[in-house]
Amino acid sequence: IRRLTEPKISWFLIFGKAFSIVAREHPILRTCLIRRPWARLYEHPFSICSLAIEREYQGENGLFFAHFRGPEYQSLANLQRSLDHYKNDPVQRIAAFRRILQVGRLPRIIRRLLWESSLNFSGQKRAKRMGTFGLTSYGALGAESLHPISPLAFTLNFGPISPANRVAVKIIYDHRIVDGSEIARRLKDLEEA
Repeated sequence: IRRLTEPKISWFLIFGKAFSIVAREHPILRTCLIRRPWARLYEHPFSICSLAIEREYQGENGLFFAHFRGPEYQSLANLQRSLDHYKNDPVQRIAAFRRILQVGRLPRIIRRLLWESSLNFSGQKRAKRMGTFGLTSYGALGAESLHPISPLAFTLNFGPISPANRVAVKIIYDHRIVDGSEIARRLKDLEEA
């Protein structure tokens, strides 16, 4: 059925939307640990998917992060148009990518301070700048990632999709926020979504 849609919908978006639908019903999947000035949990009111996209920039491949706000409330066709924008428009015409490049030009100490402030002081700013969950896969390259490292509390990862439409799906999670049994139940919900 996916092959018959116009536009053809990316597997990333299908998985990202499904995760967001589950997170709408289970707010723990929109929660992160904020450490400063005191440790506390922050629950964002909606999901923001952070998707790593490889783009060529000045003759080299670079990693950029596209954000999809509230994918649970958007159509797959609308999400696909956004993904096409992130994948095909010139890097300099995409505001989020320009910000990444601007921060990358700053001295290392400033970058580290920005990173620290984005992750650890405000849950709302963390969600806006980083997302509430990450989405990544090497499946299109025929590979599977065992445990991708991410600064986010939750990262959804999937491997290659077999001709029989079977795929291994993982949620990498921050154990300070949620227990593994909760993640196991949410994986079942994800499959149903």
